[in-house]
Amino acid sequence: MGQGINKRKDIKMSEENKTEQEATAASQEVVEIEWEEVNELVSVRAALSQTENELARFLLQVEKRKSLLLAKVDQLESGLYQMGSELRTQKELDPAQTYELKLPTQPGEKGYFIRKEQ
Repeated sequence: MGQGINKRKDIKMSEENKTEQEATAASQEVVEIEWEEVNELVSVRAALSQTENELARFLLQVEKRKSLLLAKVDQLESGLYQMGSELRTQKELDPAQTYELKLPTQPGEKGYFIRKEQ
């Protein structure tokens, strides 16, 4: 019977020690962590950083390409209106009137200036 009481005391003391250790760890300002415990976290953080950098480079390239394409659209649109204006002048259309230029949809078809009602 004495051994049973000693085992219970040992278990009780072991539980008390464990509780004290947990309380001590929770109240410590700095808790050391072994490399093996954080190795995977460090790897994931590095992968996240690399992915964010790749995304930033990709988005920068997209914005540069977008800017170039928008500039090209502006240039082509300006050229289109300039050429249409020159064609209107060649056809000696009244500048006081409003005309819409209908371009052909197929090669070989004719285009038209259509006067718009005001």
